[in-house]
Formats: sequence, structure tokens, C-alpha cells
Amino acid sequence: MLDASDRENVIKSHQAAELLVQCLRDAVKTDDALLHELGMSMLPQATDIAQRLGRIALSAGAEPREIPGAAAQTDRCDERGIDALLNDIACRELGAATLEVRNRDALDFYSLSVWRLRDALRAAFEAGWSFHKAAG
Repeated sequence: MLDASDRENVIKSHQAAELLVQCLRDAVKTDDALLHELGMSMLPQATDIAQRLGRIALSAGAEPREIPGAAAQTDRCDERGIDALLNDIACRELGAATLEVRNRDALDFYSLSVWRLRDALRAAFEAGWSFHKAAG
């Protein structure tokens, strides 16, 4: 179990990682090719780090309100939490920058393997199963 100081450091690290994820998502949406490429290459790892830090903070006793995006990791189910979770799964498993419609074929359509699709579906199922178990 983390002491209060360590828990606070994990929370701050998670908040910084979430800020990085948001910046990278914004970079992916730009028309600048270099920023788009940078965002695409770094977003999956940054998202994974932010999620791990969020889980560590929650398991260390942090309140969900202290963790940005924690709605997707707790027993509270709301539209924003579901959308955030699905975006994270799409980013981590499929390499998709966002699930938002951007009205450009090059940005809205992906070619992907069946095993990546299977991994994304499995991650979504496991998230739903975890929610179901937590809800009782």
C-alpha cells in the first residue's frame, strides 16, 4: 500500500500523463503531417501509461474524482466514461487516434488485421465484464 505522499505523486503523474494524451490526440487531428505522425506514434504508449497510473492510484485508495477519466475504471457508468474507454481501447488496440468522425476518408477509415480487431473486442468485453462484476 502506498503512503499518502506516494499516492499524491501517482495522482500527479497520472494527471500529467492524461494531459500528454490529450495533447497527442490534438496533434493527431491537425493537418500538420509531422505533428500527426508524432501523435500517432506516441499516443498508444501514452494512453497505456495514463491508464496504468490511474489503476495504481485507484488501488492505492485515491478517490475516483481525483483521477481524470476514472469513470471508465470505476463502477460509475456514464456516456463520457464509455466514450473515453472506447477511445482508449481503439487507440491502444487498433492504433486509431480517435473515434470521432473527422469527415476525411484518410482519417475516418482504417485497414486492420482480424487479430487486432479481436484484441479490441476482447478488451471491450473485459471492460464490460469488470463493470458488471463491480456493480454486483
